[in-house]
Amino acid sequence: MAEPQRVSVGQKFRPSASMHNQLVGLLNGDRPGLGAAGILSGFSSSGIVRVKNSSGGARSQYEILGLGSPVITPTASLGNFKQQILLDGTTPAANGHTGKFGILLEPLSSNAIGLAVVDGLAICQIEVVHEWHRYADVTDASAVKLTSNFVGAAEILYAESGTGTKWAVVRIGIQPGVSLRGKANATIAKGASGTINIYDGAAGSEVTTGATISAYAKVAAISSTSVFVTVEFFPDEPGYPWRAYVNPWECA
Repeated sequence: MAEPQRVSVGQKFRPSASMHNQLVGLLNGDRPGLGAAGILSGFSSSGIVRVKNSSGGARSQYEILGLGSPVITPTASLGNFKQQILLDGTTPAANGHTGKFGILLEPLSSNAIGLAVVDGLAICQIEVVHEWHRYADVTDASAVKLTSNFVGAAEILYAESGTGTKWAVVRIGIQPGVSLRGKANATIAKGASGTINIYDGAAGSEVTTGATISAYAKVAAISSTSVFVTVEFFPDEPGYPWRAYVNPWECA
């Protein structure tokens, strides 16, 4: 194909159908011959990256893979490692992939490579345990859906009403620090765990959410079931579920 020539001012110009279609495609964001993966390959800090499906089976669009090490390490090829991010993806495990997952943008056969959202907005399914839950994270031993919780790397922006498996829009990012208010279901000794009934609402107008959580009294015993306590979450180890700790509410 002959190289396109520039047109001088005042010169008659009639583009071919092929040229017109290419121009329209470029305006629409098309990159001929590259596709979505090719467009992103030059960016090393995108919220959408390439992942290899090492889960042992075919995965559908909107399913979840736990993120592991880069497929190409700096030792194997520093040039290829720096050129693009390509991570190994496996069936998520709560111990190891909490907060470390990607949601697939396309179906992937076993060992195939495709795109996944690791930071930003995405569509997926969530096992909604309680409608009051505002976050979600990986479901242990399942690539089909996330599971809702009080804390997680996916903020639930929208979910179908009710509990059970629901379609949702989430925002994946760094797991936030979360502090909850509640009342102990029974007294809790220092160094022991107990059930906390979670409350919500403005100070002085708190109402029970119906949600409960098991929390660990590390600093002090919880000796009353009628005053509010604070539940805070801390990660014991990167990639592992956050642990809930309960402390007396200073303002109680």
